[in-house]
Amino acid sequence: MTLIREPQGDALLARYRSTYSIAHDAELTEQMVRRHWDLERRLTRELLASTVTERPQLFERCYTTLYRELPWLNEPTLTDAQAAEIYAGWPGCLGPPPSDVYEVGSGSGALARFLALRGYRCRASEITPERGQSDDGSDRNPSWGPTDGVHLTRFEARASHDVVISNQVIEHLHPADLAEHLRSVAALLRPGGRYVFSTPHAYLGPSDVSAVFRRRRPEGMHLKEYTYRELCRALRDAGFCSLAAPLRGRPSRGYLTYLRAVEAVLRLVPSQFVRRTLALRGLRPPLFSRDVMIVAMDAT
Repeated sequence: MTLIREPQGDALLARYRSTYSIAHDAELTEQMVRRHWDLERRLTRELLASTVTERPQLFERCYTTLYRELPWLNEPTLTDAQAAEIYAGWPGCLGPPPSDVYEVGSGSGALARFLALRGYRCRASEITPERGQSDDGSDRNPSWGPTDGVHLTRFEARASHDVVISNQVIEHLHPADLAEHLRSVAALLRPGGRYVFSTPHAYLGPSDVSAVFRRRRPEGMHLKEYTYRELCRALRDAGFCSLAAPLRGRPSRGYLTYLRAVEAVLRLVPSQFVRRTLALRGLRPPLFSRDVMIVAMDAT
């Protein structure tokens, strides 16, 4: 059994700042980092053990607890200029504005604001009042509303949006709720609509707080990190007939086929550590990416 050497002191703080994009001049102590580690693992155990009837209320409570007890995670981390650089590839995947876009789990709202500035009509959402903003009834763009991330039609009308998006959200859902999440996305879309999402790739993870402590698998609130193979199967089961991956800002079916082929080769490597090392060191974008990003269309 290989012992994991956890980083300490300045090395630990540096890894944490990098993982959560925390400014170098922002207050941060080792005690704060370890408090996060302990809290997130405890909340994760609760979430994974929950029943389907418990989950909507439990998820809201757990995420409210997380952001209330760790307020530094709720600080804005992106300027408009940084958002424009990070999200530059999203508009080409959504189709031209104006169109109605619904974002599942918007966090601080950086992606929704970026798209709103480019002419999209955006509806942002969050599971906890500790994140995002409340709906004040105005016609501002983006507008805000609540969500549980899974049963989306409880919060928004069916066939009410041209595009649904999520960024770093699916990995936070209970794995047993993925199918319902995708069915709900399909129900929100108008004919010809599309679901565009990004989520950490399982072979390059973990990508939650576990990465700070050099764990080999997610132990925090990334309840499951996925592969292209798993998500493509789930999307087709939910009725999405056409799947693509963005290449140079445009959806490409051929590029998705290529990424799945690379993933199939990586799957032959038995060690997660070796897989991750090979992918990170030898397969830089566009050869491979740290995140799975898929454009799913033609839901039936």
